Order: sequence, then C-alpha cells, then structure tokens
Amino acid sequence: MQNLRVLVIENELLLGASITSLLAHEPNLNVYGIMPENEQVLCREIYHFTPHVIILGSNSRITSSFRLLAFLQKLSPISVFVINADNKNVQIYTKSESSVTQPQELSSLFQKFTLLQLSQTLNGNKDIHKI
Repeated sequence: MQNLRVLVIENELLLGASITSLLAHEPNLNVYGIMPENEQVLCREIYHFTPHVIILGSNSRITSSFRLLAFLQKLSPISVFVINADNKNVQIYTKSESSVTQPQELSSLFQKFTLLQLSQTLNGNKDIHKI
C-alpha cells in the first residue's frame, strides 16, 4: 500500500506542530510540515510535495481555506482538513469528479450527492466534526 502524503501548513505554530508530531508516528503516513512565507510559496510546495491530504488551521496567516480550495481545483483529488482550535471543529473538504455526458446523468449525480448529504445529516455525521 502506498503511503499517504500529508502536508501540514504552518507547522511551526502550536497547532501545526502538535498535528505534525502526532501524525509523524502513524504508519503509512509521510508527514511534511511547512511554514511558507506567502501564498505563492505555499502553492509551489503543494505542487512539489503532491499531498493526498492538506491540514490547515482556520486562522492561517498564509491563506484562507476558500483561496486554498480554489487553487486546489486545478490539481488531482486532495482532501483538506481545516482545523479551528478555538471551537475544536474540523471541516473536511474532499474533491471528487464525475463524468457527465447526458443531462440525466447530472440529475442522477445530484440526487445521489443530495441523498448522501441528507443521510449524513440525519445520522448526525455532519461536515463539521468535533475534535
């Protein structure tokens, strides 16, 4: 099995350092922490490391989760965990793609996605997870 590449942004801050230290001991994970000077350096590091998962604090000084997600749209599927240390929430964003050649396929895809979201909500599994 291929190791999962995890990129922790702003790993020199307390939250990032704690996460890096915690995950570094997990088998099958290659954890790489960075403290980029700016968003341009961050984007270059993401291209270089090609992570499967990115972990970002919600109070990041480098970039916002929205700007990061917009940048990641150009890349292969990457999951982004945005951690808020103040209220102990984790927002998880996962990129997925589907091929649609007929209007009916789009409708079916939308219904499937909506049912999945509804099922998760009814079961108490929301997109925001407490840590």
